[in-house]
Amino acid sequence: MERFDAAINWFTSFGYHDDETCKAIIAEYRRALKPGGRLLIETLHHDWIVRNLAPTASASVARSGDDLMVDENVFDPLTSRINTVRTVIRDGEVRQSRHFVRLPTATEFRRWLIDAGFVDVTITASDGQPLTLARRRLMVVAQR
Repeated sequence: MERFDAAINWFTSFGYHDDETCKAIIAEYRRALKPGGRLLIETLHHDWIVRNLAPTASASVARSGDDLMVDENVFDPLTSRINTVRTVIRDGEVRQSRHFVRLPTATEFRRWLIDAGFVDVTITASDGQPLTLARRRLMVVAQR
């Protein structure tokens, strides 16, 4: 079986599943890495979202010509999920879908990675600086 030196999960590509599936994905990353290999996960910082998004719902709009995409976001503190209703208007047709992103806290990320067998778990802001409540994105680096 071929193994890898590194695996990268970038720009909030993690968290679209229930907790058990997210933990299984982390375990699969570990399995796919060579001994000493590293996993990098870059995503939204849970605590920044709680401070900045949680008090109210938010929406974002993207336009391309006459087409629109509207994302309505609400953070659920009981599940640590951003729940999104996405409305797309293209060629006069309206489609709607729903999805969520689970945002583990830094402590949860560390526990999930260590439970999966990773070592040397480092959590910083996405630019490598210390993680603070003012930083919107975080980066986790863990070694197999």
